Amino acid sequence: MAVTRKFSLLFTAVLGTVVVPACAPPQANDAPTQTRGCAHSNEKLNTGEILISDGWIRKPRDGARATAAFFTICNAGPEVALIGAEFQSAQAAELHETRTDNNAIASMRKLDQLLVGQNEELRLEPGGAHLMLIGLDAAGFAHAETKISLQFSDGQIVDADFEIRNGDQHSSGHHAH
Repeated sequence: MAVTRKFSLLFTAVLGTVVVPACAPPQANDAPTQTRGCAHSNEKLNTGEILISDGWIRKPRDGARATAAFFTICNAGPEVALIGAEFQSAQAAELHETRTDNNAIASMRKLDQLLVGQNEELRLEPGGAHLMLIGLDAAGFAHAETKISLQFSDGQIVDADFEIRNGDQHSSGHHAH
């Protein structure tokens, strides 16, 4: 029987730039994608409600100590920030951003938070902003799906479903709110 660990954190400090191989290769646009409204969602949200969709975790290679999670946040209320996360199969969960310099060198830095504007959608994607899962327990990746709890600055905690996938496969569109 595996011991289940729960860790929670608030993103409190921005660290210097670090290159980490668990992150995706850079893409042309390395900033989080933010759009007006929630165009991909067929669900009608109540004012102030947050919807998490398209959640997936890159399946870690054997022996890997870190991997990344990607998802879309749809905010049907005033501006809010993603400030923390909890994942049972990781010792820590941190917001990170991948950047590419003029020499095509990718680097990653830890973020305090990610802002989601009023009535806007924010996509965390490979090559940009993502949730880094560190200190992994391999048993947590034995199934096709898992949950991550996301903590927001307005006090909301959203438990979202995440698929566990190889590489950069497209999502099947899971939602949580």
